[in-house]
Amino acid sequence: MEIAPSEEGTADKLYLLHYAVNKEKQGEAKWRIVFDGSFHEYHAPSLNDALEIAPNLLLEILATLLRFRLYPVGIIGDIFAGVSQ
Repeated sequence: MEIAPSEEGTADKLYLLHYAVNKEKQGEAKWRIVFDGSFHEYHAPSLNDALEIAPNLLLEILATLLRFRLYPVGIIGDIFAGVSQ
């Protein structure tokens, strides 16, 4: 991380807004840095807007892990259909 300069001519650089969050538990304070990907400037997209939207695969991952528990041996493979030149 670095402090964003307040100078002109920094149009080719992008900075992600962040801030510190304090969480107190049992009299002990813990700090963590939180990045705000939804922040955007006027007439400019945010980081979240620019990221590719994909389907949620958590349920498929859970189902795959549960299927591995059905049998004592699990076999996985990767098939590559490359183009020969």
